Amino acid sequence: MPTRPQEAGFRTLLVSGGDERLSLDPRTGLNRYGCGVEPDPGLDAFCSSTASTISPLGYAAAQDLHARLCAAPSEAAACADAAQDLRRRLARLCGLPAASARAIGLSASGTDVHRLAALRERAAGRGPLTIILPEPCETGRGVPQALAGGGEIRTVRLRQDDGRPRAADAVDADVARLCAEAVDGGGRVLLCLLDLSKTGLIAPSAGCASDLKQRFGAALAVLVDGCQFRMSPATLRGWLEAGFMVGVTGSKFLGGPAFSGALIAPDGQVADDEPTEAASHGLLLRWEAAIAELTAFRALVDADIADLVQAFGAAVESRLDASPAFERLPAPGLQRSARGGWDSQPTIVSFLPLSDGRALAAPATQALFAGLEGVRLGQPVSVGHRHGAPVSALRLALGARQITAALTTPGGRERLIAGALTALDRTAEQIGAN
Repeated sequence: MPTRPQEAGFRTLLVSGGDERLSLDPRTGLNRYGCGVEPDPGLDAFCSSTASTISPLGYAAAQDLHARLCAAPSEAAACADAAQDLRRRLARLCGLPAASARAIGLSASGTDVHRLAALRERAAGRGPLTIILPEPCETGRGVPQALAGGGEIRTVRLRQDDGRPRAADAVDADVARLCAEAVDGGGRVLLCLLDLSKTGLIAPSAGCASDLKQRFGAALAVLVDGCQFRMSPATLRGWLEAGFMVGVTGSKFLGGPAFSGALIAPDGQVADDEPTEAASHGLLLRWEAAIAELTAFRALVDADIADLVQAFGAAVESRLDASPAFERLPAPGLQRSARGGWDSQPTIVSFLPLSDGRALAAPATQALFAGLEGVRLGQPVSVGHRHGAPVSALRLALGARQITAALTTPGGRERLIAGALTALDRTAEQIGAN
């Protein structure tokens, strides 16, 4: 069936306003994340730690918004109104006061959120700005370059040489030392706090960041990299109440299309939009899809979510530990200020693929990832070295749309867990085939 002109414009806009990572390969119809522009319900996707293909729910919501924008007398004015409405809904769904909508600035991506925060802090006061960034491999690939325009970047290792996590106290000590060196030298600090990292880590700890903020006051700002958006409203409010900026995206846990970011400022501050993206038609469509998923997710009971996430994690970890094809990378417990929430349970499980008991070298893991059929995992993340060669972890991630489906459809819980275990079995089979 021929595509209507308006539908063709909608599809184009969904992949407009970002960068080349959104471009679709004319041969495969997929972007660099392996995602298409239309829903693919038949795919077992556990890749929300990287990016997700748009869901039917999100696609329909974005289509409705597109129709309204196209029908408006002035598209620019309609986009501006839609952006204001999006901020209001996002604030409400995050459990924030209505006035907090003015503190939400829209941006093209999580990478741009970091750039805007760095530029904001560089302009906020005198003295050189030092940016403390835990483990660059654990955040967005473009984040170090985006932050570089704001000041000197100092990094902190989160993993040992073999890929296992360093002790949280050791990480906190390194962060505190670097912050003290910068402030004592007459400068200021932008501390990036990962919540969560690509492999599901929080670093530095909340206690460390809060202590440093009290110690250094206006000389230290904190940006919580919450771009995975794997946090409850209570956790998000806690970060803002501590005086921290929070960056989020709609394209990871929420499952919206890639390239939809927002920077939320604390204490009622006004957050400026990314100038070229403030009323971008494509950006609004991508956020609309994510908001549709967030609305459905927020309608669930927190205790039910926590129970499902715990059961899912236990089943996945058990299968990984029982298989000679995998080595599960341990992850410290998620220490949240609001204890007992669903986000105290991990929704990302990282593992090394093994062959004859040895971790695959990073190039072989990348080839394994690219060759998987019918299932999609999170892209490989560099985590260290084994036997003198760099190794990368694959990630099996649980997303909001999967949780919603599991808790609202008969047999959904069992199908979700079975799908995850099948994804691991297929990965093991692929390792054996190679």
